[in-house]
Amino acid sequence: MDDLYKTTEEQKIRLYEIAESMRLHGLDSVFIKKAVEVAEYYEGAFELFCLWADEVDENERNNIIDYLKKEIIEFENDRDHFGCLHSSVTLKEVEKKLLDLSFITDSLVCNKCGALLRGKEFEENYNLWLAEKYINYPEKFQLDCFFSDNIIQASNVYLEAYPGTSIDSFMKVLVSIYFNLLDLGKKKPLPVETILNSVDSKIIDKDQDKRKIIIRLKPKLMIEILTIAEVLNLSPSIIVEEVVVKFVTFCNSKDPETIEFWNEEIYEQLDILLKAI
Repeated sequence: MDDLYKTTEEQKIRLYEIAESMRLHGLDSVFIKKAVEVAEYYEGAFELFCLWADEVDENERNNIIDYLKKEIIEFENDRDHFGCLHSSVTLKEVEKKLLDLSFITDSLVCNKCGALLRGKEFEENYNLWLAEKYINYPEKFQLDCFFSDNIIQASNVYLEAYPGTSIDSFMKVLVSIYFNLLDLGKKKPLPVETILNSVDSKIIDKDQDKRKIIIRLKPKLMIEILTIAEVLNLSPSIIVEEVVVKFVTFCNSKDPETIEFWNEEIYEQLDILLKAI
């Protein structure tokens, strides 16, 4: 298990809230205790807790629990690594790979457990490197997505109020807003997934023929989607496609609750971002 990302104190508060939700949902208390112990150290396990909290489909929730059980096994087999206090460190040249690109820099590495200790300087250099690669290798941050004629037509209808805005830019903004809402949902009750999943996207996305739309994402959003895709064993393109289809269906809904949620949580953000393009 990778120790690159540590769970923050703020994230731990959300972790304990979700753990209580799991208990109320009827999950085994011994499992919850062990899973929390892993997630207190490893941000990847914490993200699984958040995915469970956001998910409404019980089969998907069970799949996430299975992933957490694997994390527990790996944690217990390598407890010394996770419990290490990093008391002995050495400055070494390290390499981090992303999208077949390599970021090489000097960083402190724990001599006992091998953990890479990412400090402020590391993060600043890494973000500068990401910004440079985003400019010089735009194709690395693009996803080939496929949508039905109905989805494309509905998107174009919405964009009539924003002349000159391309459909790929519209879809990129939708994905960005979606993940921002999920991040907010980790800090306060925000039923994003519950609301979105209540809309039947098959009604509008029923065409068999699909048209390719290339969507270019900012580095941090791409990294988040790649992480989720790895956890769920899905293609990043499929995740983006599902988000876009949900949102486009969502904005065409006539359901009063859906309309209220759209107006309160999404419309203003979407309007500002589309006007800024």
